[in-house]
Amino acid sequence: MTILAICPYCKAGRIRAPRAALGASATCPRCQNCFTLADTEEAKRNTTGPLATKPLAPVKTVPTPDARRVAAGPAEWIGEQPDDIPEFIVPELPAQVEYREPADDVRAGSSGFALAMLAIILAGLAFGATQLPYGRFIALVLALVGLAMALLALVSSDGQWQWPALGCAANGGALFLVVLLPSWLDLGPWWPERIEDDSHLVKSINFRGGATLVEGEWVDASKGAWQQNDVRVTVSATRAGKLELIGPKEKHEWSKGRVLALSIRVANVGVVRRLDYRSWNDTPGKDEAPLRVVLPDGKTLAPAKLPAGWVVPGRIRNADLFPGKTADDVLVFEVPPGDVEYVRLELPGWAIGSKEPVKLHVPRSMIVVTR
Repeated sequence: MTILAICPYCKAGRIRAPRAALGASATCPRCQNCFTLADTEEAKRNTTGPLATKPLAPVKTVPTPDARRVAAGPAEWIGEQPDDIPEFIVPELPAQVEYREPADDVRAGSSGFALAMLAIILAGLAFGATQLPYGRFIALVLALVGLAMALLALVSSDGQWQWPALGCAANGGALFLVVLLPSWLDLGPWWPERIEDDSHLVKSINFRGGATLVEGEWVDASKGAWQQNDVRVTVSATRAGKLELIGPKEKHEWSKGRVLALSIRVANVGVVRRLDYRSWNDTPGKDEAPLRVVLPDGKTLAPAKLPAGWVVPGRIRNADLFPGKTADDVLVFEVPPGDVEYVRLELPGWAIGSKEPVKLHVPRSMIVVTR
């Protein structure tokens, strides 16, 4: 049984071929265009009869290199007929591809790789975060999260363990350095060394720098100052000779006898507390120790007696010392013998609010002898 196919391009070329050639490609003998063979007479019957249906859209076929060439048998040509029997190109239809869901192991492997990559990124961020303020805590959190993700990736990797293992190693190394070897990351120790509070102890503050504990001992006034807590006492000058006095109506005169004058500077070196300084020239109370100047043989020098109404320049009664402020005072005693090697000044602590007395060793080299 044969079919009649009319060229859809020129409408003039016609090919009669066996019904087995339906859907094959042929070349129009009139316009030389390639078209698909279809039964034109059957198409007309379907469009004019009672069961007429809508014609199908033409199917475009693309010849493939491995297409089979099938001889369609004798064909009857209407119009111009070629000398040779035509051959029809019947392309092989592609096999139908069945869609299948990815296997569980494939999905697990992909998710494990993604988790491993995130874990490695978190390890890098942990190392970088150590240079930020409070960076060690940020790095610790990032490394812990990254290690957990790397372990989860290792469990779900289904044999692909290389990247998850790298994530575990990177985050584990970050944790090891941050916790146990912070100095390698230029970080301080987690538990800083405990600093003992020795502010209540008596120290000698050296003039050339540094401090030395001298609890219960005498501070060499020629080398440093006495200090306890935020109170510092310094012997600023020592003179043996006549002393200038100020009397009534601002009259200035020199003392009749020679005396030992010790210039004392009291400083508040703290940052918070106000210091109430009470001059050592005040009369001590009933339960308060007196002011003393001790000689090498154990004898003490008595305070110098001044004429009534006359005062020593620079002597004060009391002062409120705020942090960073100083007060200068002058203590006057009888002149020591000329051959003494030193004198020791013992100042009771009630003047500066301390329980410890101020003990200052004044060598002979500090005593300036005047007329």
